[in-house]
Amino acid sequence: MTDSDVRKAEIKPVSAPAWKGIDKWDIINMLLVLVAFLSVYTGAFTDKLDLNGDNIFYYALGKALASGAGYVDVIYPVANPHNHFPPGYPFLTSLFMRLGFEEITFYYKLNGVLAYSMIVILYALMRRIGADRRLALVVCLFTALNPAVLGFALTNMSEVPYLFFSIGALYLLTKIDFEVPFYRSGHFWLLLACLVMSYYIRTAGIALVVAAAGMMLLRKKWLYLLATMGGFILSVLPWYIRTKELGGNAYMKQFASRNPYAPELGEAGFSDYIERITTNLSRYISREIPDSLLSAPGLNMGVAPSSSDWITGLLIVGLVMYALIHVWKTQPATVIYIVASGGILLLWPAVWTGVRFIVPVVPLLIMFSLYGIHLAFSNITQKMKISWNPLILCIGLLLMNTPIQQLKASSEEAYPPNFQNYFDVATWAKENLPDSSIVCCRKPELFYIFSGLRATNYDYTFNDTAQLKFLEEKGVDYVVIDQLGFSSTGKYLVPAVQKNMDRFEVIYQKSNPDTYLLRFKHK
Repeated sequence: MTDSDVRKAEIKPVSAPAWKGIDKWDIINMLLVLVAFLSVYTGAFTDKLDLNGDNIFYYALGKALASGAGYVDVIYPVANPHNHFPPGYPFLTSLFMRLGFEEITFYYKLNGVLAYSMIVILYALMRRIGADRRLALVVCLFTALNPAVLGFALTNMSEVPYLFFSIGALYLLTKIDFEVPFYRSGHFWLLLACLVMSYYIRTAGIALVVAAAGMMLLRKKWLYLLATMGGFILSVLPWYIRTKELGGNAYMKQFASRNPYAPELGEAGFSDYIERITTNLSRYISREIPDSLLSAPGLNMGVAPSSSDWITGLLIVGLVMYALIHVWKTQPATVIYIVASGGILLLWPAVWTGVRFIVPVVPLLIMFSLYGIHLAFSNITQKMKISWNPLILCIGLLLMNTPIQQLKASSEEAYPPNFQNYFDVATWAKENLPDSSIVCCRKPELFYIFSGLRATNYDYTFNDTAQLKFLEEKGVDYVVIDQLGFSSTGKYLVPAVQKNMDRFEVIYQKSNPDTYLLRFKHK
């Protein structure tokens, strides 16, 4: 044997051969993950509404599609065409609504099914990048018990459906046989469907298209590249034309503004984007990444990151990068996707904080951080000539016990008093106001779900005359003064009411904290 032969024999590929099929150990592993997932999911399940409000938009848009009304805002006084949220998730829910599943809690359970299905695909993806069954099991257990992922599997938000299709797309990118013509490849058509659906669920899904195109470009698979880009563009073109005709995507306009909650500040400039990148980079490393992997969602919100948070964040990023370097040659698509997703997150408006925005990549961060640990320990133990079992990583699951318990505890808690009063006002309005009433309030979608009445937000203007004109034009009959904790009500609506008390009459009130329902008197 020559020296060259010896060197070749010593090189072990990072990526294992293709997953050749399912055996009893794969089934046993997935059953173990299912038991772990259900033990937490069922304990934390609640029929309470998520208070962010976007979940109500998804539900109402799905209901509008199912009823044949089209993709319109049935929440608002006038059911105008909707151009904020992409239609993928509402379309998915509308399919089930047509079958008679109209209870909003059904979609909590649907997301639970999609979350576990995503974990099964993640297991298959781990096997494709070279992980053995033990490490794949550990990654899936961590994901199944991750509070951030679980939190969104317990409500009807778009994060989990996006995870299902995006992880599916990454897995299919490892399965495609480029020697087969694209038009005869079942994996290619499934991939294209996942790419399109991911984009229609979340616009950030464009990162998946970049990943797929990047891999095909690197491997010089020109026909596959043209077919992927052509198929994707043709599929999303109707949505692009529609939003353009409606004046542009409202979501993208917010993205381009300096502050989505203060439109008077105008559009973001070059210096604003630089500031976003630096601010977001600091926050994601020191707060969002450690919290999304090791803590309960929202637990540390508003708390300044400590030196240990920085160390933890940097360590996780380092482990992920270490693992990505090892899989780059064999699975470049996943690497490109994480980099592209990171770029989008860094350009995100800095006022949009929380783990919600990083959830679509949390399973991949878990996967590659644990894979990085495995690679590092494998290198060390090989040099020391001792064995290493990745199942030892399961000890780390004990560290997640407290966040999981907090997730369960939060599901048992009542709504905060400010939101409970808001919902009580909405319930009173449902029982005492005419069905044709139009209400102006903060979080109109939440008011709509409890009252069944059409609602609208107020105008973001400091001019009280302009505010009253806005209420007149919207046909508003009633106004809610809330204590939800957002500055906009006190900033824009309350001054207009205080300056024109002769135009308003209190008809219902809740105390501690004070929440008012006022009748608006038209001229």
